[in-house]
Amino acid sequence: MLFGLSACASSAQTTSSSAPSEISETSLSPSSTPGARYPLIGADSAQPGQSAYSFRQASGDLVNFLLFLPSDRDPEVEWPIIVYLHGHGGRGSNTEKLTKEPLPALLESTEEFPFIVVSPQLPDGIWTSFLEPVDQLLAHLTEIFPTDAERIYLTGFSRGSYGAWQYALRYQGRFAAVAPVAGGPSKSRNQTPENICDLKDLPIWVFHSDADSVVPVDIDVAAVSALELCGGDVRFTRSSDLDHLDTALDAYNNADLYAWFLEHSR
Repeated sequence: MLFGLSACASSAQTTSSSAPSEISETSLSPSSTPGARYPLIGADSAQPGQSAYSFRQASGDLVNFLLFLPSDRDPEVEWPIIVYLHGHGGRGSNTEKLTKEPLPALLESTEEFPFIVVSPQLPDGIWTSFLEPVDQLLAHLTEIFPTDAERIYLTGFSRGSYGAWQYALRYQGRFAAVAPVAGGPSKSRNQTPENICDLKDLPIWVFHSDADSVVPVDIDVAAVSALELCGGDVRFTRSSDLDHLDTALDAYNNADLYAWFLEHSR
């Protein structure tokens, strides 16, 4: 049992209709799918726990990702979803890298967690150039699995935190709550996006540390201050002595984060 959160699963919603129909590619394997390193995701190919899959986006290009499904997932229940965006070290085409990331690493050792969790892999560059494929993947998952469209949550660590801020800004209204960890919405100190107040009604919980030597805390201080000035629904856990990685480990090991997610819906 992870974080003692099994009781939270009761907040999942029972569907009034049967599960969505399966798509034609659901059972294809890497050997029968040119260019696919992992099975193409579908309702009949997904296994409980955390596994690697591929998704073919509209352009024909593939998105590799990890998907966590609770072992007690009822096909008649709509589950909330967490989208996790990884940091710099997770880039590439081998999802094994993602299993070392803070949240996916925790999910490697459990099948009990009251969310579906999707962790897409950024091939290279930064998340702003890959948000459309990620959003296509998210839309596909909500079509093939019974999911609660009102409770889709977003989080990211380091480079993924920057991606989470930008994802929330670009696709406003998509998420019920966002938790950026150790990375702000801008790449420059004391600067924030001009449209940061577009997020004032979105619940945001920011985690950062004064001792972070990788991403300066000033970036998130400026973002939080700007949101507070426009009446934003923002919460800031600012540590004094945690390094970059330990900030993330502390955040994702915090049961209060997941309970906070479940308190919010669109």
